[in-house]
Amino acid sequence: MSPSLKRFLTQYVVAVLSIAGGGFLVFGVLIPGCAERRETMLKRDACETVTRVQIQSFVAALKSFETHCGRFPSSAEGLGALIARPPDVPVERWHGPFLDADEIPKDPWGHDYVYHCPGQHGTNRFEVYSRGPDGISKTGGGDSDDLTSWPRPGVHQ
Repeated sequence: MSPSLKRFLTQYVVAVLSIAGGGFLVFGVLIPGCAERRETMLKRDACETVTRVQIQSFVAALKSFETHCGRFPSSAEGLGALIARPPDVPVERWHGPFLDADEIPKDPWGHDYVYHCPGQHGTNRFEVYSRGPDGISKTGGGDSDDLTSWPRPGVHQ
C-alpha cells in the first residue's frame, strides 16, 4: 500500500470515528436533556387536561345541584355542598351527592379548587378555577397558569 493511500485511509478512519464520537456525544448529552424537557411538558399537559376535565365535572355537578335544589351552592358552602346536603336544602329536594367522591378532589398539583357564587367574571352565575402549578392566583383566576370554568380571551381552555 502506498504511503499516500495509508495517509488517506488513516485520515478517513479518524474522520469517521470523530463523527461517530460526536454522534455519541449528541445522543449521550443533548438527547437526554431533550427527553427530560419533553417529559416535563407532557406531564404539564396531562395535569392541565386532568384539571380541565375536573372543572367540567364540577360544572355539570353544580348545574345538577341547581336543578334539584333550586340554587347554586353559596361561596361559603363551597364545592362541599355537592357531596353533603347543606342544612337549608330540604331533604326531599336533595338528590345528591352530585359528585362520586367522599371529598372534593384537589387539583393535580395538590391545591384546592376555588369556587365563587356569584361569579366575579360575569360569564356564569358561578365560577370554579385552579390556581395552577404554583398554587397562587394574584388575579382571581386571571393568571397565565390558572385554569378556569369561564372562557378567557387569548387562552386555550
